[in-house]
Amino acid sequence: MSKRTVTISLGAALESSTGLEPFQHIHGAMRLEIGGREVPYMGYFGPKDVCLNGWINVLLSVIAAFRAGQSQYVFDEGEQGQPAYRFDREGETGYLSIVNSTFSDGEADPEFQRVAFQWRDLEPALSEFGAVLLERVRAHAPPQVEHWRRILETRR
Repeated sequence: MSKRTVTISLGAALESSTGLEPFQHIHGAMRLEIGGREVPYMGYFGPKDVCLNGWINVLLSVIAAFRAGQSQYVFDEGEQGQPAYRFDREGETGYLSIVNSTFSDGEADPEFQRVAFQWRDLEPALSEFGAVLLERVRAHAPPQVEHWRRILETRR
């Protein structure tokens, strides 16, 4: 069996957004590696401020788009000057490029263009990440476990 080309890990610190039920919306250190390279700029205020809700949705959307035969999915939120993330599919190979945002002044990263990965590796990586996240939520806010389980199972 070949080594996976996508890994997702969760750092120690998780922060529940204020004004919502505890752990309904979480920011933290989510590390996404594509083709052996860490994906930069995911956190709004640094690598420990990644919106888990948002990025889980993005990855589920990429999986759904590629399963449906689409050849491209772009995540361009434009918040806080973030760049856009373009996922391309050619057969079994996916490519991730960090490109200019159309909504903000977020700029492309010339060092992160067409980074190759096996797109089918996204789902098991996200599933493993989800299991770790659910355990962490269970430890901090047990009533939110079902909320996160539903988020992780969307579009599967």
